[in-house]
Amino acid sequence: MTKIVQIAGKAVPIRGDDIDTDRITPARFLKTTTFDEEFLKGALFADDRKILGGKKFSGASVMIVNKNFGCGSSREHSPQAIKAFGIKALIGVSFAEIFASNCEAIGLVTVRVSERKAVELQAFVEEDPEAIIEIDLQEKLISYGDLDMHFEISEGARQNFLHGTWNITKTMVDAISETRRKAGAIPYVNGFKKN
Repeated sequence: MTKIVQIAGKAVPIRGDDIDTDRITPARFLKTTTFDEEFLKGALFADDRKILGGKKFSGASVMIVNKNFGCGSSREHSPQAIKAFGIKALIGVSFAEIFASNCEAIGLVTVRVSERKAVELQAFVEEDPEAIIEIDLQEKLISYGDLDMHFEISEGARQNFLHGTWNITKTMVDAISETRRKAGAIPYVNGFKKN
């Protein structure tokens, strides 16, 4: 499994609090049961593409957001669309809990900074769209220009990224014998199949 220690790249600022999953991926894109990257790239902010900043922020691998990003329904399509677009990490003031969990499950890093720092970072990127933002999970540090800022992330998520154990499905499949043994010991799991 892939360890995620550092992420570096250009960033796209997405301004606004309470940006919900219906805005991130409108409901009409939920027809798909597979997470086809090309389809999902087109779904990301489909009704509000200008929020992505056009060519000015193309090629970004970091998204900088404000408060309560990813609120609303728990649709997995939203993190999948963000990842399909090329984003590897989100820096924000806060994230909806289920959204952040769905991000972690696909290796999409979410880190938290203060409101003031998020706004400063958005302004920095708007001023210099070619600037490289670096997120160091080992040091819990964001570097940009000549500046650094510390961030918060749940220690469990951080350790999962650093050790490459963020994909729980792969972890369970890789340890299928142990998975079957534990599932068989759970009283309400009946008929757990061995193949």
